[in-house]
Amino acid sequence: MRRLFFLLLVALALPLQAQTCRYVTVQTTDGAQHSMTLSGLKITFAQEQMTMQGTEGTLTFALHTLSELFFATAPTGIAAAQTDHAACRPAIVHGKLTGVGPENASISIFTPDGRRVANGTLTHGTYLVRIDGITYKILAQ
Repeated sequence: MRRLFFLLLVALALPLQAQTCRYVTVQTTDGAQHSMTLSGLKITFAQEQMTMQGTEGTLTFALHTLSELFFATAPTGIAAAQTDHAACRPAIVHGKLTGVGPENASISIFTPDGRRVANGTLTHGTYLVRIDGITYKILAQ
C-alpha cells in the first residue's frame, strides 16, 4: 500500500515539475549547450537538420551533432539574444552571413569570447551578430 501511494504521489508530481520548465536545451556532441524559450518555439526537421526558431532567433543543427534535447528551468550557454528587427533573418551559409536586412545596416560579428571576425570567414560554431544595435545568436554548421 505504501509503495502504491508513493508511486501515485510521484506520478502526480511529474506533470507539475514539467510546467516550471521554460526553456528547451540542445546539447551537441562537443558538449556545447544552446537554450531557447519554449514560448513561441517552432522546431522543424528537414534534410538531416533540426531547426529551432523562436523569439531569440534561429538555431540549426546537423542531426548527427546532437547528443541531448531536454527541458530546463533556466537557459544554458549564451544568454538569450534580442530579436526585434523584423527585416532580419540572419543565417550563416558557406561561411558567409546572409539575411541581414537593409544594405546600409551596421553589422558586427563576434565569437562567444568577444573576438570580432570578418564576414566570409565563418567556420563551424556559434557567433553573436549585431545588426543595427540588435544582437542575434547564430550557429554555423
